[in-house]
Amino acid sequence: MAITANQSEKLLAFDRIYKGDARALASRLLDRSIAVTLTSPPYWTMKDYGVPGQIGWDQNYDQYMEDLIAIFHHVHRATRDSGSLWVVLDTFKAKGRLNLLPFEFSDRLQRETGWKLQDVVIWDKGKTLPWSRAGQMRNQFEYILCFSKGKDFKYEIDRLKEIELKEWWVKYPERYNPKGKVPSNIWTLPIPVQGSWSSNGLRHACPFPVSLVERVLLLTTDPKPDHIVFDPFAGSGIVLALAEQMRRGFLGFELNPKFIEMYQTVVKQFVGQEWALRSEQLKTLDGKRKALHDQILRLRLTKYPKTLIKELENLMSESMPIFRGILAVAPVVPPAVTSQSKRHHLLSLNVYLICEDIQNRKAFEGMIQKVASRPPLSKFGINAQVFLLTLKEVGNLQPRFGLAADEPLWLYRNGRTHKFSRRTTKKEWLEAVLSSHKIVNDRPKFPAIASNVPVSQKIERTWFSKKQGTSFNEE
Repeated sequence: MAITANQSEKLLAFDRIYKGDARALASRLLDRSIAVTLTSPPYWTMKDYGVPGQIGWDQNYDQYMEDLIAIFHHVHRATRDSGSLWVVLDTFKAKGRLNLLPFEFSDRLQRETGWKLQDVVIWDKGKTLPWSRAGQMRNQFEYILCFSKGKDFKYEIDRLKEIELKEWWVKYPERYNPKGKVPSNIWTLPIPVQGSWSSNGLRHACPFPVSLVERVLLLTTDPKPDHIVFDPFAGSGIVLALAEQMRRGFLGFELNPKFIEMYQTVVKQFVGQEWALRSEQLKTLDGKRKALHDQILRLRLTKYPKTLIKELENLMSESMPIFRGILAVAPVVPPAVTSQSKRHHLLSLNVYLICEDIQNRKAFEGMIQKVASRPPLSKFGINAQVFLLTLKEVGNLQPRFGLAADEPLWLYRNGRTHKFSRRTTKKEWLEAVLSSHKIVNDRPKFPAIASNVPVSQKIERTWFSKKQGTSFNEE
């Protein structure tokens, strides 16, 4: 959009906080310039911020609501098409009844401005205003309303996913996203300690926790100066200070000069110290995310042939061939994810089933295709090529399987695919397979799986029945 000289004088610059009323300043926001707005409007009739004419104090409720809607109408105009709005609001009691401000605000905002409600987060903050009133329990949570301009808005949920490798993740890696588990919509984040109990210098009715701001900025922005973070009710300025620390652009409005002074002299230093510690933790967390991602993929690759055999047994029962060995070869180790379709990220795996004999090869191959195309195997995200070989074919052809003779393999016995039993080589393994029919004439309990993917993962037992004792580690 072309900007005239007269217009440019009125437009607001970024990377600063403006002293003034959001009702007057919002009209000067540049169209489609803001990446995310995170704010908490002033409480209605509950807190006097010490400035005449302020929103929420000495106003009737209808005017208070009108002012908020008008401000966020301008914010909608000034937000990128991929941007979002996060508003923290609370219910309140007046004239003997509980008013559901977050719900009324959401309804009117969507009807009158074009914002679309996408999510509601419960912020358990430990304490809030008011602490309690007659006929009401102690209130310690508020609502965080997430709005977007359109359907496709920036929302980097992978950055917040939980990455603890629990018992079920090890046993059922095909059921869990390698990038972790989507976090809950209940955030337990206490507000910063203030007053005589703290030396941080904060003096505000309800300053945001740095961790809350971090979550929203990680979800909605990248470390780029043109990813502008906006707070029209900046208050203590924690949103702006953290945006600067995280290398985003920022813009804020604040009516109270004391808060602006506190932002400059106290909050920026406080947030800088907090972020110095947190940024180191995030580096460690990134390493843990990659480790979890790789381990989940490895667990999938070693479990796939086991699940394949089990599914075939369910269909074929006693007509199953006698397997003397299974070899699972991943072309790339550690496993590499390739985008082979828009919907799925697939791993590659070659599975070699070595049987004593195959009575009807064509029918058996059809059975393999059938079980591989449906759950649970279709949930592994593995593009598997399955090859059938008899002991005679192996003995005559001495196949290389895409492996060097001395390339290491790891053996997984008795269907235990989360922890290898020992290391071997292709040559040693082939010799054992070819001689196995001379030693064991009966059907093996479960054929050993050899793989070029090493996995040795303990199972942290996190669930147990009442008859069992406390949790334990399963080797």
